[in-house]
Amino acid sequence: MKGSPPPTFLLAGNGILTSVRVRGPNKQRDASGEAQYLYWLLELEDYDGSQVVGRLGSVRYGEIPKGYVQIYPENGVTPPLAENEHYHVHFVTTDAPHSKGHFTIRDGRVIFSEFESNLSER
Repeated sequence: MKGSPPPTFLLAGNGILTSVRVRGPNKQRDASGEAQYLYWLLELEDYDGSQVVGRLGSVRYGEIPKGYVQIYPENGVTPPLAENEHYHVHFVTTDAPHSKGHFTIRDGRVIFSEFESNLSER
């Protein structure tokens, strides 16, 4: 990882990124299931070809890429990620394997673990 949090996730491969989900340990809203713990949820809104995983290249927590809409948080301001808490990120794609895993922030650095598929850190 270059710099400090928020994390930037490097993406590689084919397929279209349809959503990004970052879930944390603290309840964020009155909802059922996963939605109550979602810190950040992006969904594809307007596909123009730049949303192919390899063309996107990276996604940074809290920054909305072109063609996406932020669903959570509803007020537009992403909650800060706290030291020593565990977070889960899930990149959902079509026509390609998904990517998901866990990360923690320690001493101002993002530590990734248990990642599957084509997701890496910067």
